[in-house]
Amino acid sequence: MMWHATVSKSEFSARAFEYLRLVETSGQKLVVTDHGRPVFEIHPYRSHESRPLDILRASVMHYDHPADPVEEEGVGIASLIEAASVDAMSKAARMRP
Repeated sequence: MMWHATVSKSEFSARAFEYLRLVETSGQKLVVTDHGRPVFEIHPYRSHESRPLDILRASVMHYDHPADPVEEEGVGIASLIEAASVDAMSKAARMRP
């Protein structure tokens, strides 16, 4: 059987045991759809007692230059912090009687 991350309800119903085994052995989630709309997400059980960094594992795909400044489309962190500070001061000034 070919592995897909998404399967229709009728296909899941016909082969539920096989799909559950695949989810268990692969560790991947499976989305079950009804007329193309996601209705269920099936994933392996994970204990809530996991270490905090386990949540972040595999969330960063690749860093070419990790020491480079973080900027997106010409907007640097400093300008974002400054904009947030100005916005916060503006809101505080409007709240004063």
